[in-house]
Amino acid sequence: MRIEASAAFTSSRPLFPLFIFLFFIPGFHARNLQQCSSSCGDLTNISYPFRLQGDPAGCGDVDFQLSCQNNTAILNFRGGKYYVKGISYDKRTIRVVDVNLAHGTCGLPYKSLSMSEATEDGRFPSLITFWQANFVNCSNTIPELTDSKVPCLNGDTSHVYVNFSNRNLFGYEIPRNCKVISRIPTSSENEMNYPYNETTLKLLATGFDLRWSVECRNCHTFGLSCVYESNNDPRIFQCETILQNPTNGCHCISCFTLSD
Repeated sequence: MRIEASAAFTSSRPLFPLFIFLFFIPGFHARNLQQCSSSCGDLTNISYPFRLQGDPAGCGDVDFQLSCQNNTAILNFRGGKYYVKGISYDKRTIRVVDVNLAHGTCGLPYKSLSMSEATEDGRFPSLITFWQANFVNCSNTIPELTDSKVPCLNGDTSHVYVNFSNRNLFGYEIPRNCKVISRIPTSSENEMNYPYNETTLKLLATGFDLRWSVECRNCHTFGLSCVYESNNDPRIFQCETILQNPTNGCHCISCFTLSD
């Protein structure tokens, strides 16, 4: 593991508490973990930091635990359930799809998840997508949105449409008598608003990629912010905090860069 630390103090005395601080952060010292892997259906070589429920205690990290149901790996994330379609250990990404959308059938996500909500978890600090699907429910028909109507969710007083955007919709963008009832990130890299048809269903069924980071999880555990060192793949994250010299009240910003 490579560790780089930089800090500027008017005195060298505060460095001692800093070293104590570093020593107790998980990930700054060597881990005594078994080199083991598991598999679930088509997902093979599930290894650190991921683990399957029921694996030996020394395998993987419990914060990155997956379950295996009907030969399908599942990630429980922010109250939702997601099938795991693949894990890239080189890029440190995991592709997941909402369980209700995985089979290309009409319906709402199991749990609403916006792009901003997806990155509020320290384990998965960023997404590889710029678009999300917004499901909008209206009490009356919106003629200009007819092509994006979700047929299986419509009734006499309920009309659901799907819209794609690169952020949460502003209030003025939502038609009168309508409200957003669900959101989900998508893997689309370009702006699009297709009619709700087989193409849209396939897009939703491809899921989306989350970047995972043990280091960023460690930052959040200790109440520190987590920032990118660079935009290269795999992304390297660093903890950032403001330290105070108790002797003279001097503040400094200290960044610690970690990579395996």
